[in-house]
Amino acid sequence: MITWKRQPEDAFVSRYIECYWFLRKDKDDIAHDSPKLNPCPEAHLIIAPPEQSYTYSLCERALSGKGTHLKLPNTSSMTLHQAEPFAILGVKFKPGALYSIANGLAAIDDVISPPGFLAAMPDLLREDVLNNAADDAVTVGWNLDAWFKAHSHCIREDRHSRLARDALTLLATTKASELETGLYRSLRAVQRAFVRVTGLTPKQYQIMVRLDELLLYLYQQNTESMSWADVAAIFGFTDQPHLIRYFKKLIGDTPHAYRQAKNLTIDAYGDFE
Repeated sequence: MITWKRQPEDAFVSRYIECYWFLRKDKDDIAHDSPKLNPCPEAHLIIAPPEQSYTYSLCERALSGKGTHLKLPNTSSMTLHQAEPFAILGVKFKPGALYSIANGLAAIDDVISPPGFLAAMPDLLREDVLNNAADDAVTVGWNLDAWFKAHSHCIREDRHSRLARDALTLLATTKASELETGLYRSLRAVQRAFVRVTGLTPKQYQIMVRLDELLLYLYQQNTESMSWADVAAIFGFTDQPHLIRYFKKLIGDTPHAYRQAKNLTIDAYGDFE
């Protein structure tokens, strides 16, 4: 298994892209064949060979196709079915970035063909990137930075995207119900702009961020000897039953069942994205 992630170096590109990442699973690698993707507020452009198949399950829907595709933010856990060897390069966009990049796109819970100028990514770039990605993350990052920078004229900002970006910054330290304090706009106006740009409410976004932090913490700890009551206290839950309800709603399993299954992508492929 070969994995890496790398942040953009270009300042303009980094306004819209969180990181680039690479994952290659070879025939002899041992990993869960159908790991779950936890709810995620970011979209991912998945760059893959045109003949390479993919299948996701989301709320009893099968989302299948071949080659490069765009996985939109998902509000429920979804399953990736990938038993065969594969190599993919990912572009993780920042929340709401597609609104500016793809002409107002704020859809969620789907896998689609790349829209806008993303659909125009030359075949040569896809081949070069995938051929070199495993061994030269630096060059791949530079090439992708250059490609997105070359299409900067296609990216559009408006008052909604600017307000949503300011709200995203505040949400790291501010409750979703108190956003109007730092933005000097009504809470209703902020919420409308946020949903319009990201497809999510500010509260949904904060819930997903806390889950991501929680899952990373669990991945880094020895969960066999872990006290779930302590975990609940660390992450601000009122008590252990509150944590259990939260876990069950977002992941579909209780913390205990998850500890037994270890079936999320972070467990299957490690902390690379």
